[in-house]
Amino acid sequence: MQESLLSHAADIMKFTSSLSRGSAILNDAGRLTLTSKRYFQNVNSATFPSFAPLALSFSNNTVDIIDGFVFLQGSLYQNQTSFPGNLKFANASNQTVASMTDAGALYLKSTLATGSACTSPPYEPNLWNNDYDILLEDNCYNYGNNQITYTFAQPGRASGKGDWMTIPITVSMVKTDALSDGITWVGLNFPGSGYTCPNGGHLIFAAVDIDGKDYHWYRRDNNTGGKWSHKPGNTAATDVDASGNQITNPLTANRNYVIYNYSQNAGFYCTCGNNANVR
Repeated sequence: MQESLLSHAADIMKFTSSLSRGSAILNDAGRLTLTSKRYFQNVNSATFPSFAPLALSFSNNTVDIIDGFVFLQGSLYQNQTSFPGNLKFANASNQTVASMTDAGALYLKSTLATGSACTSPPYEPNLWNNDYDILLEDNCYNYGNNQITYTFAQPGRASGKGDWMTIPITVSMVKTDALSDGITWVGLNFPGSGYTCPNGGHLIFAAVDIDGKDYHWYRRDNNTGGKWSHKPGNTAATDVDASGNQITNPLTANRNYVIYNYSQNAGFYCTCGNNANVR
């Protein structure tokens, strides 16, 4: 990529650094591919994640790239023929294929694509437990949806809901907010160990604390013979319940962790992982 204005040389070096790490690829046709599978638009820059070893904040603080997760203060525009803004990206033939404006809007000559596939995730605790930032900043909702966002994700936040800040938390609230994020409802009853989500993806289960102080999410993994796992808040991902038993059905598992007793059944859902709108 080449930069048309030398005044943005520092920004272009940051963007190029992100591309070189393989987290995002902008080709000569102006097609941007995120190997991390997620982008967020119209985000208040004050809420951009800011983890020094990973963050890639541009000088005007309108774009943040963290391991390929792109946060835009403005909107994303695809299949464009004009490219406003001072920060422009050109291909090897010196044709402009993308631009960013001072308001944080991203213009692409082609489209934005993700490498995501709607598949069930494996149980891989090292991914979630060995990196300090992931451990502290990705919670049960992140884990259930198999999305690392560094935002301690909450149901409904990505879709503009504010219920996640409300106490007491109710089963109805959790369900409504999760559905607004693109997660689909399965039912209150355990659908069976052989259940397959209609459009791919994987099963997740939600429960609410008996006093409405918190909620919790579990997910079914694809490499454990139908067993489930979960990640309580900013603690380690695990495949056992409160009694230390492996989880074959989260509805019958021991969900009483003393501080929180997730006794209220909030239902089973299907999520398409990185295609769900989670933040």
